[in-house]
Amino acid sequence: MKRCAAIVLIACGSNPPATPVTPPPSPPPVPPRPVDATPAPAIAIDAPAAACLPSGDARLVATGGALVLCVTPYGSTSDRERCATVTSAGIGAAIAPPPPSSPNPLASAAVRDEAGKLSACNASGCKPLGKALRAAIDAARKAAAANDPPRTIELAATDDLAIVALEGKPWRLAADRPLALVVPRSYAPPHTELGYYVDVIGTWLVSSWTTCAGPCEKSIVTDARGVHHGKLFDTGPLLRVDDRRVAVVSSQQELTITMLDYATGKQLGTLDLGAGEDFVHVARIDDHTFAFVAGTFDITWIDVSTDTPKLIAGPVAIAPCN
Repeated sequence: MKRCAAIVLIACGSNPPATPVTPPPSPPPVPPRPVDATPAPAIAIDAPAAACLPSGDARLVATGGALVLCVTPYGSTSDRERCATVTSAGIGAAIAPPPPSSPNPLASAAVRDEAGKLSACNASGCKPLGKALRAAIDAARKAAAANDPPRTIELAATDDLAIVALEGKPWRLAADRPLALVVPRSYAPPHTELGYYVDVIGTWLVSSWTTCAGPCEKSIVTDARGVHHGKLFDTGPLLRVDDRRVAVVSSQQELTITMLDYATGKQLGTLDLGAGEDFVHVARIDDHTFAFVAGTFDITWIDVSTDTPKLIAGPVAIAPCN
């Protein structure tokens, strides 16, 4: 708060001057808050509005206070993206260069080289991977390098370092062998041979199962022993909303949002948005909001300030150029 010094006026006359008043001492200066010197993302908010975006592979990015839709045109040989801000009013300013995707860590642990050994590591330390798992990783990397175009393999570890997921298949780190999962009884009869893959959230797995070639995939929370917990829910990409929750966005049969507790794996709440187009990509805006794009291109904003998600706006249709 700005302080103003008091001015005492002394009148002329026969009376003796008043005793000067000593002002109270000023409080010590408050040190200024540290200033974030990180340069702001290169977002041309003042650029002219984009006329449209081409049909193509889409991703959403929340950056610089704006939600950005980026599209790589189908058939593009340069993989050059075209990007524009989007709001509930429609398409906004053109963006160049394309902003990077935001990280979405679903676990605090990771698999990395540690002291020359491939290891699963968390904040408390690292555990070297076993011989069989290392051999499986080497084989997966060779296959990925031979792919056209080459790709990076998917590796994840649970926060307690009990499980390492290689290309969606769980391995027990202590036993150095795969963890064989059985189909959930609520999904198919026991001993049914079904393909599955897993995602890691904290110390839990989300195992996803399918009985058909169409959109009928279901997921369930599974622990490191292979035991399933809770009810089935529609399969979809996972988004870390905050330190406590993960959102699953699915369009297996309908557009649904399922909230999971990061620490316990418990289902918290579900939002059913009805029939919709194929889900494409999701972006976290802040702890209370995220958005997703479906089809070509419908954007929806979701409020997750409580454990039961709510619709904020959308779907807002962004018409492609062609």
